[in-house]
Amino acid sequence: HARDYSGNCYYDTQFGHKHTGIGKRDLLREFSVACRAAGMRILYYLYAAQSHEPRGACHAEKDFGAVDAEGKRATDKHMCMNTPGREYLLALLKELSAGYDFDGFWVDCFGWGAWGKGRVCYCETCKAKFMADTRCALPAPDDLSSAARREYMRWTHRIRTNVKREFNGTIRGANPKLTVTYNGGPNALLKGQGGAFDRYDLDDYLSSEFHYEDGHGMLALQCRRSAALKPGTPFEIELYRFFVRFNQGMVRANQVRPVPQLFIEMATVLANGGFIQYYDNIQMDGTLDRRSLQVLKDSFAEVQRREEILPKGYKR
Repeated sequence: HARDYSGNCYYDTQFGHKHTGIGKRDLLREFSVACRAAGMRILYYLYAAQSHEPRGACHAEKDFGAVDAEGKRATDKHMCMNTPGREYLLALLKELSAGYDFDGFWVDCFGWGAWGKGRVCYCETCKAKFMADTRCALPAPDDLSSAARREYMRWTHRIRTNVKREFNGTIRGANPKLTVTYNGGPNALLKGQGGAFDRYDLDDYLSSEFHYEDGHGMLALQCRRSAALKPGTPFEIELYRFFVRFNQGMVRANQVRPVPQLFIEMATVLANGGFIQYYDNIQMDGTLDRRSLQVLKDSFAEVQRREEILPKGYKR
């Protein structure tokens, strides 16, 4: 993690909120050195939305959130890209690209970072820019089908595209060798979310996460959509170790799902031409969960046993 869900940075940053628990240590640099010594390639995770915690890092970002129809600014997730939050993320991307040894960015929650799930931002900047660009007033929150709502979706799409280009240009300007992928695109397309029509040609490869409560039919479609959006380019699917409940709101405790359940998901991804990403979690005391590592090992072993039955010439 370079910047996590709570807005904490794990490196010596001039612009972000460094985690207060690590003191003078630059954990990101330490991890990079250790991974390179082990011959590993490295992706840096960067959370591209408003931080989830209503304290600490989030306090520094209090003016980045989208604004609802009542004038209240969001305190988590929904970052308006017409606020200084845009420049804030660009500054983080630039200092990381120029100052650290790694291979690429895995940018998470880009959809949340630019009005995810079709949410309308009513900040004064959005009101003025939308009127200037389209000659329309912003649609009401419950207006889902008017001409103004359709124009708003087209407008946010243009801004999202410009933001992606700015992100990529900043990264490549500092280090042309870095790759960039934005989590969630193909999944958003299937679910009709705000990022459904992003420019996927701006991703070097596609990456998205699968929630098992969506069903394995959805997982197969997600894989096929990923392959179709960028033909001939590898894609990856993130699979959780966690149980996610079927009711509203995701509850992720310190859970580890059983091997047979994870294997079905891994086999589905592999059979549809994708790469498997296993989503783990560092525990609160900084240690790794040995149960999770064992399940990961056993699940991969089950996958490996069956790889020989894949068609000849199949490219993992």
